[in-house]
Amino acid sequence: MTKETRRLVAEMSVGMSLYVLALALLAVIFRSILAAAGFSLYPVLLGLAAGLAASVIMLVHMSLVAEKALDSRDEAYANRITVIHSVVRKVVLVAILFLLGASRKVDIVAMALALFGLKAGAFLQPAVHRVFARFRRNAKEYTISQERREAYEDDGASDD
Repeated sequence: MTKETRRLVAEMSVGMSLYVLALALLAVIFRSILAAAGFSLYPVLLGLAAGLAASVIMLVHMSLVAEKALDSRDEAYANRITVIHSVVRKVVLVAILFLLGASRKVDIVAMALALFGLKAGAFLQPAVHRVFARFRRNAKEYTISQERREAYEDDGASDD
C-alpha cells in the first residue's frame, strides 16, 4: 500500500472511530431506554466494537483491491477483480453477522449501525486530514490551497 493510501486509510479510520465512539456514548447515556427496549448495554457495546473492526478490515481490503486494480492498468481485469472482491467481502460480512448474531453476546443492530462508520469515515476524512496536517506542519492557518501548492510545487498563481 502506498504512503498516501495508508494515510487516507488512517484518516478514515479515525473518522470511523469517532462515529462509533459517539454511538457508544449515546448508548451509555441512554442505557435505561435501551434496557426498556430489550437491549443490554454490554452486547450493544460489543456490537459497536465488532462493527468498527469489520469496517476497518473492509476499508483496508477495499484499498488493497483498488490499488491492485489500478496497478494492473487493464480495465477488464480491474472491473473483474473489483466485482469479485466486493462480492467476497459482502459474503464474508454476512457470514460474520450470522455467526455473531447466533451467539447473542453481540448485538447485531449495533454492529450494523457501526458498519455505517465507513460512510461517516469518508465524510469526516477531510476534516481529520486538516487536523492532522496542522499537527504535522505546526501551522496555525493551513488551508487546502497551501497543501496543493506544496504537493504540486505551485507558486500560488493558480489560486485565482
